[in-house]
Amino acid sequence: MSNLPEVLQISPMATIDNMTIETSILDPTTITTNSVRFVIPRKGILDVGSAVELGCVALDKTLTTDATSLAKKPFYPYKTGIGACIERATLRCGSVVLAQTEQFGRYLTINNQFKTQAERTHRDATYMLTSDGVEPDNDGNGRFQPANCDWGDDSTGVGKRVQSVVMGVQDDELVSVPVGLVKLSQLFPHFAKGLQLPLFAMNDECVLELEFTQQGTANADQGAIGIFPSDYAGGGGGNFGCAVDPRTVRFLSDHLTYHGMGKSGKDRMSEVADMIMSSTGLTVPYDNLSLTTMNIPASTEPNQTVSREIGLAGKVVKTIVMADQSFNADGTPLLSSQLGLYHSKATWLPSSYNLRVNDRLLYNRAVERESYQQNQLAQAMGTDICVANSEYSFDQSVSKDTTTLGAYTNSRWTDVAVNGFPCETSIANGTFVREGMCHYNAIDLRTDPSNDSGTLVGQKNITLERNLRRVTQTGSANASDTAKKTCFCWSQYQQVVNIKNGRVSVMG
Repeated sequence: MSNLPEVLQISPMATIDNMTIETSILDPTTITTNSVRFVIPRKGILDVGSAVELGCVALDKTLTTDATSLAKKPFYPYKTGIGACIERATLRCGSVVLAQTEQFGRYLTINNQFKTQAERTHRDATYMLTSDGVEPDNDGNGRFQPANCDWGDDSTGVGKRVQSVVMGVQDDELVSVPVGLVKLSQLFPHFAKGLQLPLFAMNDECVLELEFTQQGTANADQGAIGIFPSDYAGGGGGNFGCAVDPRTVRFLSDHLTYHGMGKSGKDRMSEVADMIMSSTGLTVPYDNLSLTTMNIPASTEPNQTVSREIGLAGKVVKTIVMADQSFNADGTPLLSSQLGLYHSKATWLPSSYNLRVNDRLLYNRAVERESYQQNQLAQAMGTDICVANSEYSFDQSVSKDTTTLGAYTNSRWTDVAVNGFPCETSIANGTFVREGMCHYNAIDLRTDPSNDSGTLVGQKNITLERNLRRVTQTGSANASDTAKKTCFCWSQYQQVVNIKNGRVSVMG
């Protein structure tokens, strides 16, 4: 990164300089109910603060804006907000894929949990339409309840609905459709950490492609984009569908132009152009993401051993982040009435994992203790996860006594309702809302923190070895750890982009 001009770096410049910022409001080149495509004009330097603006609506047209129906409108998943609308994001230059993020809503949710609660409950609530955060319960029983909720004047502290995150309704008016923003730095978090693209010196135009999340009309389809309150019975023929409103979709593209002089005595933009037009061009290392999806079958064995390969042979890998999508006993995805599908449920008793990299186990002993799993997660992500301990695991809630090992005995969440749904975990109903639903794991494979270098994987792929603790709780089949799971593994690996004579190529 040492040869990267200052104007292309994300960090503050050493000296004060004159700069022009031009914001272009781009309408989609093409847009359907499934995807959108933006062509970014070749001018200046593309700032990573550029953002996509979009909003979603409920497809049930019988919902109007009167007071009765307002309480029945769907709301975005608390921790994901408007990001739930995007399934996949791709940034291209001509035919070259520069960066791609799959299962974007899930990955965004993970990254959001490493922000401070103040940032999530205030700034993100404004522009991302999230409703995150935790606070002591209204009854003063030492338990938790979700923050940013409208508790009204009810003395029992029953939540009415989530503030500011209610969707609009599909109609002829846009006034009732709240919109949110997703920045380029969120769509491609690792790519955007080290490089702002010099569009003015590139032959081909950059293209941003987004694939939208789809939510069907059936009750079981909830949680992909929106969640309906309990008193919504599925009006309009049982319609629980939600979709992106094409009229709200725009791209706010920020282009930077510097006017000061660089170290060579030329203006800064000419320095960048000269480097690109040189015999070697401008070569910049950056990071990309690769997603591996693993299906784990249901099992009633107390300890289920799972071994899966992650296709990273020949790549320089920095981190691997894991999240589990749990399922109910009937095979439907486990839905949280506050988080939707964007969660990663912990097992009742701690499960363990290990990695085999280049024919060697990464850890001498599999990582099992919840505290050590959090420690490894913090090392990989660069900071501690900022959620309540009871959100990360069931460690405080599950019995460790040998006679009742794994029994759920100590609920840490309030039993009041929000949007008509109880907040606490329920064995009888197999209900999981917030407790133990932010259980993410990560592995740091960086070899030298000083230069942020990763581990070169040889001809064999990385092997993920897991031991899942399966506990059968009495009272509900859905409260057990015996159902199938889907494991999502995002791998951060190094790539190199070269811009020579205006042509862009990617290696790695």
